[in-house]
Amino acid sequence: MLWTFAWVDEAVRILRPGGMFCCYFDRDKINFLSRYLQSKYSFKLKGYYADLKSNPVPQARKVKWMNGWEIIGMWQKGGGKLTYNYKLGQAPDYGIRPIVGNTTKEDGARVHPTQKPIALARKFILYWSNEGDYVLDPFCGVGWSRIPASQHNRRFCGIDKSPKYCEEARRRIAVKDTGVPVAEQLRGQVGLFSNP
Repeated sequence: MLWTFAWVDEAVRILRPGGMFCCYFDRDKINFLSRYLQSKYSFKLKGYYADLKSNPVPQARKVKWMNGWEIIGMWQKGGGKLTYNYKLGQAPDYGIRPIVGNTTKEDGARVHPTQKPIALARKFILYWSNEGDYVLDPFCGVGWSRIPASQHNRRFCGIDKSPKYCEEARRRIAVKDTGVPVAEQLRGQVGLFSNP
């Protein structure tokens, strides 16, 4: 948990007062993260979201049930106004969706082992932020949260340690933003991301 606390400390440092900290986390350890945020930083727990999989991966070793759900914690930083866009309507604290991998046109092919659905990122971004707000994703993988952030006029900062996934994120984002494949853009037809 020490590594987790280190990156959480940095995220908390730059999160605006009243801002939301939403995070997929190990369901066996999320209580440690919740206690840390509440005791060290006085965050307020806003609840948990169960991400239920309609097509869980079978267990090859046949020693337990299939992993059919993941959990997202939602905490608010103190000292500022909460953003919760209730005008979007009531929403349950769970969603049922297939694992990403050619299951929706928007998500496309699965290129990351834990790739998340763009529609879920969109739901969180729309409910917990306003136009012009910043969205930070310190583990953005292949850009799942950047795409809806830009589509709904949020500023975005995404981080990932893998050059491979950063390149894939750049490709996916460019196609979503322009409709033009990256290969064509890099040939100068659009000029986006090209070096002068």
